[in-house]
Amino acid sequence: MSGIFSKRIPCENGIDVRCNVLEVKVYYDLGGYNYFTSQPKRRGYYISVSPLEVCGNMVGYQGFSGTCMILNEVKRQSKKGEEEALRLMPEHEQQLIDYVCNKHGIKLKETA
Repeated sequence: MSGIFSKRIPCENGIDVRCNVLEVKVYYDLGGYNYFTSQPKRRGYYISVSPLEVCGNMVGYQGFSGTCMILNEVKRQSKKGEEEALRLMPEHEQQLIDYVCNKHGIKLKETA
């Protein structure tokens, strides 16, 4: 899983998850069989939002607390596929952030 784009948004702990940032990431996934869901995963470019607890160089993550969705299904990794995924990212980013925040009661910190 190679990361193409990543950013971290400051936040406060949720009801059931400890975090101080939400990580938004766009990445390429080869796809294949998903052993957790017993379903095939499509090959392509995905966006994910995950609550993380970052302290210095250490990163804590609670499993199954984030979410992801496919942005651009492709047959192979390419610059064109990557550019299309990055173009589509803004229209889905806020939807996933809102979903994770509502699911765990996370509040985003105001940035000046």
